[in-house]
Amino acid sequence: MTPSTFFLVGTACVICLVPLAIYLMILSWFNQRDRVTILTGTWDGALLALGLSGFLVISGPVFLLVIDSTFRELVYHNSSAKVRGAGINPSSASLLSIGWLVFLISMTIWFLKRRYRSTVIYNVQPSSLLESLRDNPNHLGHEIQEDSSRIELHGPEGQKVSLEMEHQAFSHLTIVRWDQPHSSLRKRVESLWKNGAQPVPENLFGGWLFTSSLVIFMAVLIWAGFLIYLLLTTGRP
Repeated sequence: MTPSTFFLVGTACVICLVPLAIYLMILSWFNQRDRVTILTGTWDGALLALGLSGFLVISGPVFLLVIDSTFRELVYHNSSAKVRGAGINPSSASLLSIGWLVFLISMTIWFLKRRYRSTVIYNVQPSSLLESLRDNPNHLGHEIQEDSSRIELHGPEGQKVSLEMEHQAFSHLTIVRWDQPHSSLRKRVESLWKNGAQPVPENLFGGWLFTSSLVIFMAVLIWAGFLIYLLLTTGRP
């Protein structure tokens, strides 16, 4: 592997890992607060997209390079000089890169819109969510009906909304899915949970996330220092 190739690969690793480390740090903060953190699915998805942004942005050019290299090997396998000289011209490469970015942005927007139907609650005791609903029916307007997997809320003027809860015990995360995501009852319930839901007393998952983010940050710093050393010693990337 030439120094130029090694430098490019190392830079790509830094671009991929820095957003991931920031994402893990944010999640560790959510899980170590003394109160619950409530986000709409859109904002939670945006944080996830931020954490994976490096991988998503780099994957397009890397895939393009792999296709280009494979194409040259298949067509010019008998001539190494032709293999080195042939390839995708700069104009085509630019168009393909722009197309990948447009596709990536479009899929991200579609993903975030779908996520709006959910509410994501970090560092929460799931029993306290139900207790808040049962203890404050007047705050919601009318009545609450519970099923084995679904809760129905009936508000004034015939308002009705159904929700389903999915709790992940390991990460102390609860995902609430709404059949009417734009209902005013959803805003009332989320406001009620912000004040009434109880956080987890000792969330070890938050500590693990914090440790993971620090390890990634340290690895990135060491790797970046090595790349700078390589650049200074060779005089070129």
